[in-house]
Amino acid sequence: MAAQDKVAQDKVDVLIIGAGMAGSLIASKLAPKGKKVVILEAGPAWQQKDLISSDIWNRRIKWSGPTVFATGSSPVGHAGNAGWGNGGAGIHHFAQWPRLHPEDFKTFSLYGRGVDWPFTYEDLQADYDQVQEDVGICGDAVKETWRPPGKPYPMPPIKAFDHAVLMANAFEKVGIATAPMPLAINTIDYKGRPGCLYDGWCGSGCPIGSLGDPLAVYLPIATKAGTEVRNFCSVTKILTNDKGDKALGVEYYDAKKEHHVQMASVVIIAGNAIQNARLLLNSATGAHPKGLSNRSDMVGRNY
Repeated sequence: MAAQDKVAQDKVDVLIIGAGMAGSLIASKLAPKGKKVVILEAGPAWQQKDLISSDIWNRRIKWSGPTVFATGSSPVGHAGNAGWGNGGAGIHHFAQWPRLHPEDFKTFSLYGRGVDWPFTYEDLQADYDQVQEDVGICGDAVKETWRPPGKPYPMPPIKAFDHAVLMANAFEKVGIATAPMPLAINTIDYKGRPGCLYDGWCGSGCPIGSLGDPLAVYLPIATKAGTEVRNFCSVTKILTNDKGDKALGVEYYDAKKEHHVQMASVVIIAGNAIQNARLLLNSATGAHPKGLSNRSDMVGRNY
């Protein structure tokens, strides 16, 4: 099929770009409400059974996909942290989920560093509580005396290995408090998912589903409610109306390199930091000559 030929798909309610942690979560909330949701994912349809607790095997899920060329005076490698396929980077994260503190949202006002966020910890507190209930977080909110306000963790903390006990004892002797790291890991059976086996390779993906990743938590809810995930589909451009104030759909290529147009009432960009910026910049129009959502000229900078 020639590149200029486009296969138009039936319009959907919501089109999500990326089947990672954010895209899967959003789909799991919208599809059960009756919305027709399609996710376009550039990588393969990983399943829990594809994950192996091995630092060698995890190369399949970390360093895959099209090459991203880093040029300029400060090239930055990103592939090891990026997602590839269903679950995105969420299937090989290390599950460390501490909450931001109230002062983290206003570092410029307090310390003259960075940029203040447009919202506060208090604005997000209920969402922190909801996510930890959905995913399952283990920890000790009593020992974690520096933790900002919120509901207790739904599971007890993970078992401490001998080296962790040794370090905790040493800190205690010099008057420094310690607490178990809050982790998105089941320490007991939780919502149909088993407790951790302590085989030590969370960064390779969890084959039993005790790690709080999208394959175990959000994608099953989304697909059961009718979400369609199209794999090996690379989005090249976001389509907008003439005024440039509304997204209409996207153009993408499928696994056969056929060119498609998918129209949608709502388009949600949920890729990683590199791919989101690529899409916004690649979707420049007369109304948005510097790319979409880029009046500040900051899209793609400061990575």
